[in-house]
Amino acid sequence: MTIRHGIVLAGWLFTATVMGQQTWHVATTGSDADTGVDWAHAWASISNAVVQAAANDTILVSNGTYTVTSNILVDKAVTISGYPPNTNTIVTRTGATTNRIFRIAHDSAVVEYLTITNGNNSVSEPGGWPLGGGGAINMSGGTLRNCLIEKNKFMVWGYGGAMHLSGNSTVSNCVIRGNTLEQTAYGAGIAIYDNGANVRVVDCAISNNGGGTAYGGGINMQNGTIERSHREDEEKFY
Repeated sequence: MTIRHGIVLAGWLFTATVMGQQTWHVATTGSDADTGVDWAHAWASISNAVVQAAANDTILVSNGTYTVTSNILVDKAVTISGYPPNTNTIVTRTGATTNRIFRIAHDSAVVEYLTITNGNNSVSEPGGWPLGGGGAINMSGGTLRNCLIEKNKFMVWGYGGAMHLSGNSTVSNCVIRGNTLEQTAYGAGIAIYDNGANVRVVDCAISNNGGGTAYGGGINMQNGTIERSHREDEEKFY
């Protein structure tokens, strides 16, 4: 069943009108060959919507499951909004590929109301810690809020079974649970491991993350700030 209309959608559209220059639409029944201008002409993939969008645009993603075979690069000031609450719109890895789900790399980017799951990153890229971690999400800026991040893996030595945070990154009102590390690594839930990072984790629930030899099952942090967040896993602070 596809749910696109009603009270929540009205709230979606109001927010997009106030905050964004243009509102784009993504649906499981859409086509990337279409225009994305409304639900009748929705695009099929979030990655295509990000490429097509301009700064300050809003991308509405209808309920359903969206599969990816490479990470979605969000390197501009756009808002990606799933259908509330965070269990209606699911973004997941598919097939035999090993990749994270999102790379968020702009201070004004916003990703919200998504379930982000089944990331399986086995590559620690060159270029330093900010690029090399995160089973599901790697953030060097922007805001991730009102999301469920669960059942993701980081397969090699590195940082963050669920996510690696650096720069001006904020994670708020998210549930981070059931994420794992497969080798000796840092932070099965969250790793904050970049000198000078202005990272904030606010009002989050972090639980049941672990595996491998995890230095910090829930959080491993070199710096940054944890505010009003409930943690059930081991933590390591440096």
